[in-house]
Amino acid sequence: MLSAKIKEQTTGSHRLLESHPLFASLNGRFDEQQYQLLLHKLYTYYSELEKQYVPFFLDQPLLEIEKRQRAHILEKDRANRPQRVTLSANQKLSLPVLDSIWKATGALYVIEGSTLGGKFICQSLAQIGIDPSNGAAYFSGYGEETGKMWKSFLQFLNEVATTEEQEQEVITTAEQVFSTLYNWLGRND
Repeated sequence: MLSAKIKEQTTGSHRLLESHPLFASLNGRFDEQQYQLLLHKLYTYYSELEKQYVPFFLDQPLLEIEKRQRAHILEKDRANRPQRVTLSANQKLSLPVLDSIWKATGALYVIEGSTLGGKFICQSLAQIGIDPSNGAAYFSGYGEETGKMWKSFLQFLNEVATTEEQEQEVITTAEQVFSTLYNWLGRND
């Protein structure tokens, strides 16, 4: 099944992203500026990525893509924090090109997977008083519906690619999303 292959083949890049200092700082000494930077960077990346992948899923009613658009939640989280980080307009975002449903699915795999891992970040943030109402809505995933949404995504993932080439397109794009997001989080220009 593609869900098993993609998990196995992206484990390294997934772990690398999780170890990025902006994420790692959420499990230790909290820094509001770093958290604001993380929210800003995620919002910038995901809002541009969504513009590419959403059109591929509009005719997939079981996927419920309208619920899976999450960049606006990051923007609300940013607005709910006491200060806002702004970055230079000179920053050039590098994204994978999503020109097929298989590439779009690879990107969505990363986004949907983050709803599972986000619950651990949400628990850490709750210890310092940050919850979905004041800046952690994105990391709360779909709340009680997270497991159900993940299972429906996995069903779609396992059905969308019918050839080895299509499966590889999904996996390669997921790897590219992990990698380009990691690089984007590290940019300071």
